[in-house]
Amino acid sequence: GSSSAEPDLDGGVCNAVGAVLFAGTRARTVAQNGLEERNLIMTINERAEKAVQLKTSGGYNCSQAVTAALADQTDLTEEQLKQIAAGFCAGMGNLQATCGAIIGAGIIAGAQTKGRGTLPIARQIQEKFHQKCGAIKCGDLKAMTDGKPLCPCEECVRNAVLIYGEVMGVE
Repeated sequence: GSSSAEPDLDGGVCNAVGAVLFAGTRARTVAQNGLEERNLIMTINERAEKAVQLKTSGGYNCSQAVTAALADQTDLTEEQLKQIAAGFCAGMGNLQATCGAIIGAGIIAGAQTKGRGTLPIARQIQEKFHQKCGAIKCGDLKAMTDGKPLCPCEECVRNAVLIYGEVMGVE
């Protein structure tokens, strides 16, 4: 096989960020197949902050940050979701179109609903995102007005997670 020239985004900084993010979260122990397993129970606000931290770590795009923060809503791992969401940055593959954070929330909604009834949920997420952020296209969200963007990426990922929680009833 050939070696990748891309840096290992799962090491170092990301692990340190993860350790900080999970400090202080509530935990419970569940028995599964006779083994005890520690599950972290995060509130939707904690998940939103996790998404922001992942985005600002430099190792995740907006879509990846949202899917990773909501990974426990699916049967997939954070790493699998990170791979699925890899091409949805900078507005659908760097085209400045639909915000990757919205796409990430839609990916999770699809996984959560097993693809049944996902379209009206995705539409509701987009509509609420537009109301909160003022746009749904990455190019519009990043457009500079009075020296600052309409909605910076960190706010987009935070809002996408919070809106997912609101629409899907996750507290």
